[in-house]
Amino acid sequence: MKTTLQHTATTPIACPGGLDGIAMPRYLGRTALLRVSYTQEPKWLAARNLARDGSPGLDVCTPQQRALRFFLGMLFLNQNEKIAARQGDLAVCASCEILRENIVISPGHNELVLLSDIHQHFIQKILPRDYAGSVSGIPGLRCYEADEYGRWYRFLHLPTGGFLRLQGTLKAKNAYTKPTTASSGHGWSRRWNTTDASTPLTPGEAKIAAAMPASTPDLQTLIAGVVVRLTSQHPDSVWALGSLLWDPLQRDQSESFPRLRRTLWKTKGRWNLAFNGPIPAEDIASALTDPAIGIPGAHIGDPSEPTAVILGSATLHIRKFRPSEKDRHWLPPAGTTLSATHRRSQDRSTKMDLAAHIHESNPDIVTGTELSPNEKYNKDFMATPAALLLGQVGTVLRTSLFSDRTRRQWMDMWQTTTDIARFEWINGPEMPEVVTRLAAKDYSDGEFGGVPGLRIESCGEHQAEMVWYGEDEPVILHLSRITSRRTPRAEHPESAEAASASSVVRAGDSS
Repeated sequence: MKTTLQHTATTPIACPGGLDGIAMPRYLGRTALLRVSYTQEPKWLAARNLARDGSPGLDVCTPQQRALRFFLGMLFLNQNEKIAARQGDLAVCASCEILRENIVISPGHNELVLLSDIHQHFIQKILPRDYAGSVSGIPGLRCYEADEYGRWYRFLHLPTGGFLRLQGTLKAKNAYTKPTTASSGHGWSRRWNTTDASTPLTPGEAKIAAAMPASTPDLQTLIAGVVVRLTSQHPDSVWALGSLLWDPLQRDQSESFPRLRRTLWKTKGRWNLAFNGPIPAEDIASALTDPAIGIPGAHIGDPSEPTAVILGSATLHIRKFRPSEKDRHWLPPAGTTLSATHRRSQDRSTKMDLAAHIHESNPDIVTGTELSPNEKYNKDFMATPAALLLGQVGTVLRTSLFSDRTRRQWMDMWQTTTDIARFEWINGPEMPEVVTRLAAKDYSDGEFGGVPGLRIESCGEHQAEMVWYGEDEPVILHLSRITSRRTPRAEHPESAEAASASSVVRAGDSS
């Protein structure tokens, strides 16, 4: 990076693309290393993104960048919880699904960089799609420019004017696929088209942009500060955010995987961020006010409320959701045994009593044979090609690999967008075994196996990608096998104490 300082000791830094050997002052090198110790980004990128005053610069950016990060924060931090009517429009984008991937966030002065070894895969995930009047991905994002080797891709966000970059982390040039707008396959290159930068917002995208609440620069900086630190952690393990999905410090040994619940909105005159998961609310407050890389000027105003972060005229109140009945299985009323409902001597009235109790304790349950307008809308939104594929995947695996619960500890499947589906499990069958079972197979004796139309694209030990050609547009299926150090209790019940102290290792982590 260029500098006007003279007679200052310098040290070279290395970066891809022919920029090796750029000299930088030693004190900037120390600052870059400090930033790297928190963000885990490459040193060359951290050095390039330092502020002009020599500070780490995580929050020093253009107004357009700040607006983009605020926009992303409203998408990432509103999921499955609806307080205001407009929040529902933000939640259905499912933009927070990108945080499930193994990424590193690197904020710069004029762009936000997402680093990954599978960055080309993200093109499918982040570009917006219109379906049944709703928009998935990041509404308003458009292809802008790309590296000739496909090592990075840059996007323009029309509503804010900010830039987002996907940066690959592989070193070899031949590890990438050159960007092209012509492709006979399903892949990301089908959607890479720089002419889209001049395409105006669709009605669905305009609706999302209009749903963004009014905000001050101080509030935008606070929300943007959360976004750029989502993948950061303190080098001495004081705090860690883990995308608010998993705990890098392995403090939470819970075996439950509650559904994702996040809400960021202004209620009763104050801004609140509430969420569930393994990360303490104090960690977010600590990240925003960290002495080394916190937001300049951000502080805790009242020691009695350590998770209320103040910046200028804005205050962000951070809290964890209390355990909710929405995250639990329904239990029968006290004194009622489920076994009673299965006795032959028991008449139908007892079963109806249980149903009546369910309705009484859950007044929101819909009755009758006609679908409500809200039901019709969500039925159309959920009945996508990706959902159809997941139904077939569940049918194949339920009757084979996953019928024995002792082999796996947890599994989940969901649609990220209308044409991207995901399937994850902990322990249980190996990835090649699952991929082999799912792939369509025409046997010589005329029998058929697997999911019709499902093809293998790539397969590793922990990650795999398959493509389904059962609909007009191909559907991508991402599979992830997460390994756990805990031994399933069904196989070794005597190891309960060891299981309680175990932890989960996500794909790609060292075991």
